[in-house]
Formats: sequence, C-alpha cells, structure tokens
Amino acid sequence: MESLVGGLLKRATISGHGEFEPDTETVLFTEAYTFDDGHSDTLHWTIRKGDAGKYTGLETGLKVKQ
Repeated sequence: MESLVGGLLKRATISGHGEFEPDTETVLFTEAYTFDDGHSDTLHWTIRKGDAGKYTGLETGLKVKQ
C-alpha cells in the first residue's frame, strides 16, 4: 500500500479463492490480506453477470460495478 504523497505504508500478501455457484450463476470470491505488521483482513465478494456483458460485485458495505 502506498500513501497519497508517495512512499510505502505497508506490505501485504494477498490470496484469493473463488467458486462458481451454478444454481445462482454467481461467483463467491474471497480475498485474504495479511500485512507485514501481522494485521489481516478478509473480503467476501458475490459477483454476478449483468446485462450487456457487465458484472456486478457486492461486498459487505461496498458495491462495485464494472
């Protein structure tokens, strides 16, 4: 992670795993972050295909469209 004015704040190792759920046609994706200071975070995404080849990703408290 870098600060807005430059310079490294923290280093992290990131791993991810996804599974396709055919019944709902969604991908359940988990991102696990482990920072060099021992702190860790995990994000759980639900990704669905929308209209015109666009996808919607939903994570707790966060919605991202691409």
